[in-house]
Amino acid sequence: MIGLRGCFRSDAETLTLTLDEAQYAGGTLAGRMTRENTGGPSRNRASLDLANARVEQMKEETLMADQAIHGAMSAHVDMAWTGSDASSLTGKGTADLQDGYLFSLPPLSRLLQLIALNVGQRDPVIRSGRMTFHLGGDTLWIDLLELPSEEVTVRAHGTLRRDGGVRLRVVANPG
Repeated sequence: MIGLRGCFRSDAETLTLTLDEAQYAGGTLAGRMTRENTGGPSRNRASLDLANARVEQMKEETLMADQAIHGAMSAHVDMAWTGSDASSLTGKGTADLQDGYLFSLPPLSRLLQLIALNVGQRDPVIRSGRMTFHLGGDTLWIDLLELPSEEVTVRAHGTLRRDGGVRLRVVANPG
């Protein structure tokens, strides 16, 4: 992050950090975090907004670093947790990808050709997407993941767990 601009306020029990603007992955990050200390473990809340961050910069240092993906990511997330206990984390949010090349789906192209749906000589390419989600403890619930292309729209919902467990229902509709 570069170009951090914001302020903080503190009294006996509450510390509030407000991030007016920071540059992250070519986009803008803004938000607020509050920590309340009332005698027990601290109660924390955060609300963050990301606008037009470049996916190709965000993917560096991840498992997707070698993938030829790009686009503009915008997101909003609200979170709360207690102390430093990651298992107490709860939240919800949305993420949108625009003007992108997320990935192509060659296996899906072959399947559509097998069932006599002509998708031309191209693979369905995902150029945008939207996800709504919520989280609690060790689980991310994907309420809706929608990845449209000219040839097929993929929708999914389900859960991803920190221990590696995945339960997703994926539906692909031509057109």
